Amino acid sequence: GLLLAGLNVGGAFGMSIGSEDYERVLVAGLFFGALSSSSGVLQALSDSDLPDRRPGLAAEARLVGFYAAWGLATVWLTARLGAGLGGAAGVPPFPIGLEVLDVPVCVLCVGVFLLGAAGPLLTLA
Repeated sequence: GLLLAGLNVGGAFGMSIGSEDYERVLVAGLFFGALSSSSGVLQALSDSDLPDRRPGLAAEARLVGFYAAWGLATVWLTARLGAGLGGAAGVPPFPIGLEVLDVPVCVLCVGVFLLGAAGPLLTLA
């Protein structure tokens, strides 16, 4: 994440960054983001030490599950939509037929993002 942010900031200040270098960093960021978020989902589902008595989204298992779902949603949108160019450059194409998941997964992404806005308010209520 820091490397990708550094490349973006450097590019904004006129540093010359080769497009292949940027694409490799972007693909590595997508890979590590998906790996980290998938690990968070597994932890939220399997770690018996996470449950606690905090309400709503403040409960540890829900919080870990939410941040992992948010991360996966962001990775999916980045991989599929890229920078508005029809997908992140350098990402291998999905197997034939996986495109049918675009609409349902994007709907899930919207749900996750809405939960991010409403969850804390509902927790306080």
